[in-house]
Amino acid sequence: MVLVGQYTFHLKKLHDKYGPIIRINPYELHIVDPEYYDTLYASSASGEKRDKWHWSTKQFAAHGSGLATNDHDQHKVRRAALNRYFSTASVRKLQPIINRNIDLLLERLCATKDSGLAIDLRYPLAAFTNGMFLMSICS
Repeated sequence: MVLVGQYTFHLKKLHDKYGPIIRINPYELHIVDPEYYDTLYASSASGEKRDKWHWSTKQFAAHGSGLATNDHDQHKVRRAALNRYFSTASVRKLQPIINRNIDLLLERLCATKDSGLAIDLRYPLAAFTNGMFLMSICS
């Protein structure tokens, strides 16, 4: 069944009917139980190791990259090389640039509001987020 724009509401109905944990496809569960958060998002500090599924990393079309690394330990090593770019201090340093780019994006979106054009937000948002990441590693 295809429910365009209604998937979130459909999940709520399924949870109302079947409880806090439902299977949404053969490989995924959907969970709305806050007590389960630490189990779901266990950090490597807890000793939990979780490899990514191959099919979930194929979507990035960057086989072998840090983002598309399946093995937990190998991903941890690759991610460690980027940790400084995701520190609170690095993000705060970028705040003025982020704000300027948000203003520019909003200005361009507002310029089209009366045009009757539909805007596919995948492209401007992808450009925006990728640009922020590139600025963080190049600054």
